[in-house]
Amino acid sequence: MGRRFTVQKAVVAVRAAGGEPLEPYPNNMAQKWACRCMSCGANISPRMSSIARGSKACRYCHGPNPVDPEHARLAMIQAGVEPLEPYLGYAKPWLVRCLHCGRESTPTYASISKGQGGCFRCGADHGDLPAHVYLVHDEKRSVVKIGITNARAHRMTKYSNWKVVEMFKTSTGNEAARIEAEVLMCWRVAMGLKVKLTRNEMPDGGYTETADDIGLDAALVILMKYKIVEL
Repeated sequence: MGRRFTVQKAVVAVRAAGGEPLEPYPNNMAQKWACRCMSCGANISPRMSSIARGSKACRYCHGPNPVDPEHARLAMIQAGVEPLEPYLGYAKPWLVRCLHCGRESTPTYASISKGQGGCFRCGADHGDLPAHVYLVHDEKRSVVKIGITNARAHRMTKYSNWKVVEMFKTSTGNEAARIEAEVLMCWRVAMGLKVKLTRNEMPDGGYTETADDIGLDAALVILMKYKIVEL
């Protein structure tokens, strides 16, 4: 579009596109404008020329490669931390538990995607440290859950009403994440099973890794391919 925007109209337009200005409008359609995404919280730099053509302000939410929540979750696990709540946004604090020291922290997916470690207490990436894969079953609710943990951050105490169907050690956290992802892919894609429980039913996290227990046998087949050490 060839028209220009007044400052007031530019602010209205960028907010309608999902951005909150962090600096005055540069009064140049082609110049980047420092803003913050009102959805995911990321610092963004849209151009009014794109906004005028109908584009959204945030490339993380609406770009050609928007952030996939499941990809973000697996990235956190590979960085050595386990998310305790759903993905909230590219630059928003994300409650996680370290798979090495067991303590909780709130890194952002933005920092992880830029190569920073998941746990500030431990420092570096712990995706190369041993981890455990577990499969639990709640017969009363007909639900099964896949998950990963480690000896020091043992999550099984949270599942006292669940039966532990399988649990074994992997050589690295990255390997555990890949196994968990394969089970989830089987449930969600191959079998078409949706998340069985809600956040209210599992307020401490982990509900996104649940499914109807008709997926139990398929999960066991996958786990038996990788099982190394019985606990």
